Amino acid sequence: MTWAKVDPKQLPDTVTCYLDSTAALPLIPAYALATHEPRPQRRPMDRLEEMTRQLEKEYAGKKAKNEE
Repeated sequence: MTWAKVDPKQLPDTVTCYLDSTAALPLIPAYALATHEPRPQRRPMDRLEEMTRQLEKEYAGKKAKNEE
């Protein structure tokens, strides 16, 4: 009922859980991990050299454009 999140008239028909966030928050990712298929890992460290070269190329292009 805090901050009018729950209508007091609807309270008898709702489930209310009084729980500290430090106890409740881990339940959300645990539920998500238990009920969904794992996504493929992106593994950015495996592409570090490629991404670094791309950043250097973009930086050099913008630097050259600013010097014109």
